[in-house]
Parts: sequence; structure tokens; C-alpha cells
Amino acid sequence: MKHFLLITLILLGSRALAQYDNYLAISTGYGEYLMNDMKAFQQQVAESQLSLINPKMVVRFPGSMNYSIAFGRQLNDQQRIGFEYSFQNTAGRNSLTDYSGAYLFDMLLQSHTLGFHYNQRLLEGKFGPAMQFQIGYNINVLELKESLVVFEEQAFDEKVIYGNSSMFFEALGGFYYQFNQYFSIDLLFGYFLTTTPLFRSVENPKYYLAGPLGAEVKTDWSGIRAISTLYFKLPKK
Repeated sequence: MKHFLLITLILLGSRALAQYDNYLAISTGYGEYLMNDMKAFQQQVAESQLSLINPKMVVRFPGSMNYSIAFGRQLNDQQRIGFEYSFQNTAGRNSLTDYSGAYLFDMLLQSHTLGFHYNQRLLEGKFGPAMQFQIGYNINVLELKESLVVFEEQAFDEKVIYGNSSMFFEALGGFYYQFNQYFSIDLLFGYFLTTTPLFRSVENPKYYLAGPLGAEVKTDWSGIRAISTLYFKLPKK
């Protein structure tokens, strides 16, 4: 159902935008992520190994840089609407290293996002306030990698991949600056809100990811965002 709604939105948007000027936008920014289930899962795994390994939680799903590219139509000097692809990632790591060897448990999480956004300048002129709203679809991939080396011998090295998909809504506000007829920049701050689906095994989708205590694990990319976007209005032929 989510796939159908997204495809319908894209088709309707494409028809409505056909009569306007094109633009290309490249963004980079920083995001914080809730990831409460992932952090709890990481801690439960570490605590379940206390009697054997006693690993340390050295990385706990921190905020990170994110990147995106967008293409759309400029409705007028103050309004833009278009489609955006973005990528974000974070990770957790439990580890222990001593004279006898090294243990690593990595939780590598990434998200590929396709969204439909609306950008509005609130004033005319070279500089002023702006806002942006985006709705879309995330494809999330979690890679669990566990390895143990004892006296330079590989005791085990395993990898399992889980995935899910989610919907999101993003609201941003900030400022824009128009360099010339073709180039402008937005500096925006806001919040990214997403649904929180369970992780399923990619190899066997009927199995969900669960911690040592039996709790199933969700992903949650919700958090604050700070984004810088460079817009380029494409010349007409």
C-alpha cells in the first residue's frame, strides 16, 4: 500500500510540474537520531556477554552527516516543488581488545530515502526567511557483523543483514540567499519524524530481529536536522 501511494504521488506531481522551470539541488547536513531500540539492543547484547567477554560499548548510534540530491520545478521566484533522494547512516559497536585477541560486534545502519518536497520563500529579495516540508519513504538496511580473533587465529566471523521500510515527514525553517539568477542557498533547521517498523531478516523475512531478552527491535531515524542546500536553476533551451 505504501509503495502504491508513493508511486501515485510521483506520477501526479510529475504531470502538475511539466509547465515550469527545472532546478537541481544538492544538500548536505547533520542529523541526530533517537534509535532507542537499537541502543537498548546494543546494551542487552553487551550485558549478555559479561561473563565471557565483557565488551565495551564504544559507539552508540551517534548523529552523522547526511547527503541528498533533488530535482524539481520552480513554480515562481518563491516556490519550488520536487523529488529528493537522500542517504544517512549511523552505527553501534561493542568491542574488546587485549593481548589474547580482539572481539568486535558492529551494527551498521543506513537509510535510502525518496521524498517529495515543497520549498517556500516567505519574502521577496536576495535574502529572507524560508521553510520546507518533505514527505517520503525510507528503505533501511542493518548489517550485524560479529568477529573474534584469538591469538591471531580467526575463531569466527559472521554477518547477518536485516531490513525494513518506513514513512517520514520533515519540517524545516531558516533562511535563503539568492546569489544571482541561477544560484541560491538555503540554511534550514528542523525535525525529521519517521514511523518505527520492526527489522526483518533479509534472508528469511518471517524472522524479526530481537535482543537477548526477547524484545523485537525497531528503527527510529527521528531527530533534529540542520541542512545546507545549493540550488541551481537550469537554463531553458
